[in-house]
Amino acid sequence: MTENEKGRVLLIEPFYGGSHKQLIDILKEHINGCVLHTLPAKKWHWRARTSALYFSQTIPKSDTYRVLLTSSVLNLAELVALRADLAGVRKILYFHENQLVYPVRKQQERDFQYGYNQILSCLVADRIVFNSQYNMDSFLSNVAPYMKLIPDHRPTGLVELIQPKCCVIHFPVSNPFSFTEKNRAQYLNPEQKTIHSSSSTCAISRIPQTGDGCCSESRKLECCGNTTANTCNSSEEQSDSAYSLYAHSQMLALHTQSDLYTLSVPSSDSPSGVIESSSKGEAGRDIVRPSHDCIKLDCKPNTGEEKPIHIVWPHRWEHDKNPDCFLRVMTQLHKENFRFHLSVIGEQYEKNPEIFDISKDVLKDHIIAWGFQHSKDDYYKLLFEADVAVSTAVHEFFGVAMLEAAQSGCYPVCPNRLVYPEIFPKCYLYNTEVQLYKMLRRFCKHPHVARQHIIQVDTKRFTWRNSITVRSKDKTFRVIMSQMTGLWKMVFQQHQEVS
Repeated sequence: MTENEKGRVLLIEPFYGGSHKQLIDILKEHINGCVLHTLPAKKWHWRARTSALYFSQTIPKSDTYRVLLTSSVLNLAELVALRADLAGVRKILYFHENQLVYPVRKQQERDFQYGYNQILSCLVADRIVFNSQYNMDSFLSNVAPYMKLIPDHRPTGLVELIQPKCCVIHFPVSNPFSFTEKNRAQYLNPEQKTIHSSSSTCAISRIPQTGDGCCSESRKLECCGNTTANTCNSSEEQSDSAYSLYAHSQMLALHTQSDLYTLSVPSSDSPSGVIESSSKGEAGRDIVRPSHDCIKLDCKPNTGEEKPIHIVWPHRWEHDKNPDCFLRVMTQLHKENFRFHLSVIGEQYEKNPEIFDISKDVLKDHIIAWGFQHSKDDYYKLLFEADVAVSTAVHEFFGVAMLEAAQSGCYPVCPNRLVYPEIFPKCYLYNTEVQLYKMLRRFCKHPHVARQHIIQVDTKRFTWRNSITVRSKDKTFRVIMSQMTGLWKMVFQQHQEVS
């Protein structure tokens, strides 16, 4: 770093924890000349209300600042008003989430000021970056309706001022397979997972072993498009294979209200027992799934003793992640005497929803881990060991935890709403709590279905070093960069040059 580069980029994070901390740390590592100012990730509401005044007093004055980046937790308009020397600095506002669509039971319960502050910050910012298309679209489409909550003398034309400054840069998810190569080796033991590289997906499945009720490799059937690596020779084996495929197809059918995804089960007289995997196109035509949409299943159903399915819920312990829904489902499975292991992890705060204490006592015989994992190694180790990861969120704009779980080989189960349809194929989405219950019940009955499934999510496009697409009305930002590093550097460099 040259002397001229020192202190050119001012990074401000009022809520320095979780994904907010992860982004700031990555930027500081890859962008030269960063100066960091943060507050601990506590008392979010107070950070949103008062952090601008705090930073106006603690950030030293300097004539070297060229770019300022902060999250939308900060009231950027207040900071610039209090610190006139920052008015000329090029300002980048990053939206991890937006308050315009925060779920409340009644409109009267909404604190108007949080969303209003984010709109003001957008008007002051030079560039506005969202972590997902859903985040940007939901914000821009709700600016005008949100301002109608003002009883009279409402401002107009705000979207036209904000939209040209907006773009999407996906959050850079840290890859658990590379966070520590030394620790990675100890996780990849015969009882856990093996990685299969693919040009378009992060494909992960279990290593076959007798203890998991898996067939030997000679009896393994892989369904990739409409071809099979091995075929079952006898009619008995074909029938058993059909049973396993039927179980999986029934599980997949729970995700959709129509027959969007089907698996054709081979009959005993079909040539070579070829299995076809297809989906319905918009015109109702059968479309053969590409080879990377693979499902690896056993030729025979699991007849021996099989380890219980390990289900993980890796989210903040707050109401907007809807823990009540998840724990109701798990309690019902417990009452019906299903075998499963359970890990409920994620960041905790001073006051947690009561459902956690109640459910911990009810589900105590199933629990593997309960509570925040203070070590990232322990957190990723749990994801490696788990089979299924579940989200029940009612407020989510990216979902770092679910992508990390998918990278670790967990079968992701997400609600068919918010950002999830943007990231996950339909086979991983559910519409109702009843559908969630049925999916998890089937996994409890047939753990191998989740363990042998090859993840069909292209997680590589969300990592720091891989290419992403930037969507923006501004032609300068409508580019495809070879690396996310280059994209962020371009954003910073442009603003430094302008300054």
